[in-house]
Amino acid sequence: MRLRAYKDYFLYIFSIKTFETVIVVVDVGIVITSLLILRKELSFEHADGRAWPIALLAGLAIAKFLFEAYKMYDGLNDYFEFKDAVEKEKAVSYDEILMSEKEMKLGYKKMIIQTGKPECVFFSERINDYLQHANPTVTVETRPAIEVKKTIEENFDVLLLFLNYYFFNSLRNRRALHNGKKLCLSRDLEIGAPTVFLHAGRYFDSLLTNELFAKYLERADDGMVIADAQEFDPIDYELDGSMRLRDLTTSQMNNHFGGSTLAMTGDQYLVIWRQNFTTQVSRDLLAPTGSGSSNAGDLTSDFKKTVIRTMERELLEECSLDEKVMDTKIHTRLLGFYRWVNRGGLPQFVGISKVNLPLSDFEPN
Repeated sequence: MRLRAYKDYFLYIFSIKTFETVIVVVDVGIVITSLLILRKELSFEHADGRAWPIALLAGLAIAKFLFEAYKMYDGLNDYFEFKDAVEKEKAVSYDEILMSEKEMKLGYKKMIIQTGKPECVFFSERINDYLQHANPTVTVETRPAIEVKKTIEENFDVLLLFLNYYFFNSLRNRRALHNGKKLCLSRDLEIGAPTVFLHAGRYFDSLLTNELFAKYLERADDGMVIADAQEFDPIDYELDGSMRLRDLTTSQMNNHFGGSTLAMTGDQYLVIWRQNFTTQVSRDLLAPTGSGSSNAGDLTSDFKKTVIRTMERELLEECSLDEKVMDTKIHTRLLGFYRWVNRGGLPQFVGISKVNLPLSDFEPN
């Protein structure tokens, strides 16, 4: 788990720092080529006279590679000292956050749930009815993923502090933090629309957009604020002082979507789990039978089937059930949709599943 976490972490940084990475890779290629040529020249008799320029070139190439690699490491190392920072969340008055004009026209309502801290969601009964009765297809776009990456690149000096915090904190607490491929909602759901627009993203893209809503980091020793993500919140401030959560299309968030389902067993039990300490979200809280984000492998040409596949895959994983039962023993119905305001308006789908197996076959993973 740690090896994969380190691999995902460094590959993600290299993907954002593309220019610097390309320079280092090119330098490596020059070093290797120079050494191979030098070795070939030295293999010839009486090569002393012509080998020294190549040796000089190889030496210069090695020096340049070491210099560029050091510059890249030194640039990142400035952020490692803050890995022991403390994450804080600003007090948000969810009563004052309004939905977008587009969502108001679509009949969205606000619900605030009081759990240890208030959780706020936006939902629309009209959108839920559309999801229950329509069968939209899927259109995969590339533009939104490019725009999200551009936003992250432009603000990476600040966002890297948060990434380091999450990465090292997860390692210390033995929590999985992997940069999996995710399916993301590119645009708002529209009543009667024949297709739903998605894009492919990575979990870290959402970690550095949606999950930073109202977050900031303090230095552990003196409480000084070292990073504040408020400027990235998908909130528009109106002239009258009110706040509006941007719609999905204009939010500039990655918006990977999740699916949750409650399972009824064949012997009429409703199964609810308690999240363990290794999860990134909702630790130690009651959770649906199957709940998680949609992976790239869940994609089909049918949007509802894609969401249901996400729910059922999570159900199987979290209940330690065999994959073979998905098509024969599980029947899932998509019930609705909401935006989780606390997580930057993250899109979430909910459903209910009938599993034709006894409760004794269910084991939490």
